[in-house]
Formats: sequence, C-alpha cells, structure tokens
Amino acid sequence: GMAESTRAESPLLRMHWDSVLSDAEFKAGDTWRNIYLAYLKSIGSPEPYGGSVDDYSDEDAEDIARKYKRGHDILMARGKRVYHAVNAVTVYGEHEGLGDPIYTAKAAKVGLEALAREF
Repeated sequence: GMAESTRAESPLLRMHWDSVLSDAEFKAGDTWRNIYLAYLKSIGSPEPYGGSVDDYSDEDAEDIARKYKRGHDILMARGKRVYHAVNAVTVYGEHEGLGDPIYTAKAAKVGLEALAREF
C-alpha cells in the first residue's frame, strides 16, 4: 500500500532492509531523527522541519538540546561528512543530494554505528 511505498523511499529503511544496517543502527538512526527534528522545533527553525518553540517547556528544550549536542558531538568526531550523511539518510530522506550515494551511505553507516554504540 501507500504507507509501504513511502517507507521504502526512506534511505534509512532501505539500508536496513538491505541489511546494510543492524537493528541497533536502524534504531539509533530513528532516535537521532526524532531528536534532531525536536531540536529544530525547539529553536524555532522554520517549517517543514522546524515549528513552534511554544511546543516545548524550557526544561524539555534544554533536555532536547543536551541530547542533540551529544549526538552531534559523536557524529562530528567522525567528521563533518559523516554528520551530514547521517542527516541526509535519517532526517531529510535523501542521500543523492550529497553526491555519490554509495559514499554517503558508507559515511552514514559509520555515523549510525557510532550512535548505536555511544548514544
């Protein structure tokens, strides 16, 4: 049905189905996506990825910012390319925009492995 075809479009899901990602790496990607989107919303980034800052209390916003920073630091320790590749695959749902999709998928795998271990 429609839901499956939309989900099949997700590079994160596709990598999981193709057994490129372990369950733990897939879950880490899903968790990171939720934190990243919550963070964008909590700082009032514009739609479609942001939203209203009023959706979060100050405590929640601080908690989200802490988690975001932790994930960001884990990814950036592997390089800017890895950080952007993970976001392309998990958040923005496309990795073609970053040039070579195979290279991007490999960089994303490195980041998701790190998140699964350390996040």
